[in-house]
Amino acid sequence: MFSFAQLCDTDPGLIELFVDGKEDRLSDLGRLDGLGLGEGSVVFMLQHAGWCWTAHGQGITLTGLMATVTADDDHCWLVAGGEPMTEGRHYWEVEICKFGENEQDLPGSCMVGAVPPDNHHYTDGAYLIDATDGSLWGNSKISADTQGGFAQGDRVGVLLDLDAGWLRFYRNNKRCGPGFATGVCGPLVRAAVLFGLGGALAVLPCAVAPEGAGDTGELWENPREGGG
Repeated sequence: MFSFAQLCDTDPGLIELFVDGKEDRLSDLGRLDGLGLGEGSVVFMLQHAGWCWTAHGQGITLTGLMATVTADDDHCWLVAGGEPMTEGRHYWEVEICKFGENEQDLPGSCMVGAVPPDNHHYTDGAYLIDATDGSLWGNSKISADTQGGFAQGDRVGVLLDLDAGWLRFYRNNKRCGPGFATGVCGPLVRAAVLFGLGGALAVLPCAVAPEGAGDTGELWENPREGGG
């Protein structure tokens, strides 16, 4: 049997496949074996532009564009995706689908941002925002510049400019806090950290940066003062 991913020259994680009117998930190898294709079968494919999760800790399960914590413990798990970025401007978004719970039944959370391809999220080379309180972690920041917590269903946007050396965060199309104004350098990959069983994040592959994002003097939400 042939590989569908070879035919469309893309990552199978970015494909939604429908066979005879029913949605089917491609195997990890992107093959159509075992999907019950026969003479007269109708195959419909939706190909998403963008990226998907590709690397993850053992406590995370990937399903299409979704990363879900399946380990029932109090660990935090790193998930990353996309090609390493070394220059230029990049924008991406993920959706907070669910906050998980750990074995002590405490609420879980997540961090979203970018990390070096071969590094841990707590190192100084990471650039992350914590959904618990909107604080920044990495590049000499620890729980800094708190901007208020995120909610399930929120979209977290990341705008990275490796030529200018900064990274900004967005909550539902509005800039969220100052981000990392200087010293941001690559290579970096898109990443997130998940805490708690059942916690889930989904890639939004066709995300477009909000109007005016990256402008000099761009304002941000400030929950204490109401402006940037």
